[in-house]
Amino acid sequence: PTVSALRHKIMHSGHGLAFPGSKGMSIEEKTIMYLDDNGELQQEVKDILAYLSNKPDVILATGHGSRDEIDKLIHEAVNTYGLRLVNHPHYMIGASIDDIESWAGLGCYIELNAVAFVEGSRFKSNDISEAKEMIRRCGLQQIVIDSDYGQKNNGSPVDGVARLIEMLKSECSLTDDDIKRI
Repeated sequence: PTVSALRHKIMHSGHGLAFPGSKGMSIEEKTIMYLDDNGELQQEVKDILAYLSNKPDVILATGHGSRDEIDKLIHEAVNTYGLRLVNHPHYMIGASIDDIESWAGLGCYIELNAVAFVEGSRFKSNDISEAKEMIRRCGLQQIVIDSDYGQKNNGSPVDGVARLIEMLKSECSLTDDDIKRI
């Protein structure tokens, strides 16, 4: 879950992306949590992981859960189902650089979103030095970049990625070959 995740609802309360139904939409609000009352992954989550494990052309995005939810999800996804992607742990999730490095060590791909690093983005939350540290600690082979733009009045996804690439080259000393690799 993204906008339906409890963490998203908490982090965007009163600003940012709306929780479904909060702006006059007819969608019923249902908060989604990854964990049950005992702190274990809910069965529905495990069912989704099992389904995805049989679809090699589909990847798992960890969504907008909390750090603890994402950590449980990653360990189950990797250890039981062989799935490996973490979306934007640097934004909203609350993951530390140690968490991010640990997840990369499990073979997860760590996503760097242009929307979180590029000046002028409505959702800029991170300094490029944080991306540099993630790349240093995780290795280029575990990094992916994308835009995560597309929100109303937030600029072009293509321009956002182009600007992030230029920042990675100038601020993080990445080469064209490095960019192609990630």
